[in-house]
Amino acid sequence: MYSVLIADDEQLIRNGLARSIPWADLGFRLAGTAASTEEAIAVFKSGPVALLITDISMPGKDGLELIDWVNRNSPETRKIVISGYDRFDYALGALKSGAKDYILKPIKKQEIISAVSRIAKELDEFFLLEKENEKTARFVRGYFLRKLLDNSFVSSEELKEIRQRLELSGETAAKYQVTVVDTYGSEPYQEPYIRALAPFRVDDIGSLLVVITLESETAAVHRLAEEAIEKKLIPPLPRESGSSQRLENLCISYDSALGKMTNREQEQVHAFRATHSEHRELITLMDLISMGTNEKTESMVLGKFTTFENTASGKRWCVWFMDRLEENFKSYKFTGKYQQAVKDFPRNPEENSLETLRECFMQYLKKVFMTFDEKKQSGTAATVSRAKELISRNFQDKNFSLSAAAESLRVSYGYLSGIFKQETGSGFTDYLTEVRMKKAADLISAGDIRIYEAADRCGYTNYRYFTDIFKKYWGVPPSEYKPAAERRP
Repeated sequence: MYSVLIADDEQLIRNGLARSIPWADLGFRLAGTAASTEEAIAVFKSGPVALLITDISMPGKDGLELIDWVNRNSPETRKIVISGYDRFDYALGALKSGAKDYILKPIKKQEIISAVSRIAKELDEFFLLEKENEKTARFVRGYFLRKLLDNSFVSSEELKEIRQRLELSGETAAKYQVTVVDTYGSEPYQEPYIRALAPFRVDDIGSLLVVITLESETAAVHRLAEEAIEKKLIPPLPRESGSSQRLENLCISYDSALGKMTNREQEQVHAFRATHSEHRELITLMDLISMGTNEKTESMVLGKFTTFENTASGKRWCVWFMDRLEENFKSYKFTGKYQQAVKDFPRNPEENSLETLRECFMQYLKKVFMTFDEKKQSGTAATVSRAKELISRNFQDKNFSLSAAAESLRVSYGYLSGIFKQETGSGFTDYLTEVRMKKAADLISAGDIRIYEAADRCGYTNYRYFTDIFKKYWGVPPSEYKPAAERRP
């Protein structure tokens, strides 16, 4: 919810606005009231204020001086001016200072509500745009980061642009460092890692996170990561670093970091340098298998094999793909024919042709299909039942979702979505919304709770969104639900 501050030297007006306007229904909470500019500034210093409603005429510094202070110290705050003076110069001064509205006293309730509603919509659009801008900035940053690590820039001018885009120092004495974090098997933690290291140049490349820093920033990167680990926001994951005196040689340091990680972990995950698209193909393939779309899975795999000739790269890809699938399916604890197929798969690509590897891979897939079919017949209902239990226990959690439930149940996102719909006739998100709406209705009907508190207890952080969902589900907004419930026989 957004915060609103009311500043007016008349107590009657302050209290009237505070009590008569349905702030919660408009998406706001009252941050406080102030009888003077000094009191208003004190409220600003105690926390952010999204909307200021201020009188012009106040003792000491007037409302225009308050707006001037806000413009300098909290420029994102929206302003509405209320005044008893029907003077053009006052109104013009207020609007020039950035006020969104100039409302004359005596104040009409609907006029305030309309003005606040417009500002709430503007704030919603502003924060949505901020989020979109953040996505765009991340895409651009990732593009230039990859060009640097792939050594695919073609001129000194392009390198200069990369340096500018990534905000890397142009000083010749600067030393650059690249840190690689392997999130394989912990992909859900990629975003928390990116958020934890947001002050720096970080992006995901498949199951890897890559952070580029100046050497002087490296300690801060590790400190942020350790703090996030201590708070259990992210798990400790393998990471290695490499450094270079020259930015254009950072790709060598990147390869060195990958090499150190490979040697330390003695894994083949980096023996084949999978591209971002190949990691996406792996995820798609696992979802197809989990959902039982066997023909699509076979078609996708065979199509991939046709892109390779009998080359070392193609054979290494096959072994890499097989290893990743096997690692993913370990949590299913498959036995019998599946384990035999894993055991029979040739692990040394140098000693086998691509055709041999392809045949073994397809045999492995058939065993996977068979094992999944057997599991589904006995485990689908139990999995859906556990998913319902998770919803009952976690519907208050604002971050609870289908992906969180899938991770908890150790199944894929696509698989859980499919079987939940199949067993219940309702999508997972629809079912979660139904549970939340019924609980919200119970809370509101019981009384002694504000609507925004009901929203918070039911897992909603955006009051306006909660109100829209509630009205869509029950046919009336939350503010009207209790009277309607009381009229029912």
